[in-house]
Amino acid sequence: DRGAGGGVDAGMGGWTGVVAVGAFLGLLGTGQADAQVRLNEAIERLDASDADTVQLGIEALGTNGTARAVAPLSARIRRGLPPELLDMAIQTLGVPGRPEAGPVLFELTNHRRAEVRVAATAAIGSCRPRGAAPSLVTLLSDADPPVRATAHTPLRPAETPAT
Repeated sequence: DRGAGGGVDAGMGGWTGVVAVGAFLGLLGTGQADAQVRLNEAIERLDASDADTVQLGIEALGTNGTARAVAPLSARIRRGLPPELLDMAIQTLGVPGRPEAGPVLFELTNHRRAEVRVAATAAIGSCRPRGAAPSLVTLLSDADPPVRATAHTPLRPAETPAT
């Protein structure tokens, strides 16, 4: 059935179709707005005074997995975290493999705790930020054997399957 404009009316043409498409796009916008609200809530949790709320913020940023989650988490690491939350924050930065996490991870390779250096080194291996290879080579000389072993793993050439 052709309308006055010569187009085919497939049951949802004219204004009905425009309204339906507009409503659909509005729902998409709502989803993006909800994601932004969740991101903002997670960032706010990082500033809480109790560790449980900060942990919830770290977890929420980890599930976000976008580049926008890296900067607030990096800033919170730089302000200081208790050991268990620092370890969790480093792992959270490494999971999505975001190269934007490189600067804070490079800083953490100089941490006094070997466990932090190991976690930062593993995260660098998964994120592959710019400058990763020279940093990993330097870590091959770390005083702690697990740090050296962790730095060695991403530097190994990829193994090819036997044919």
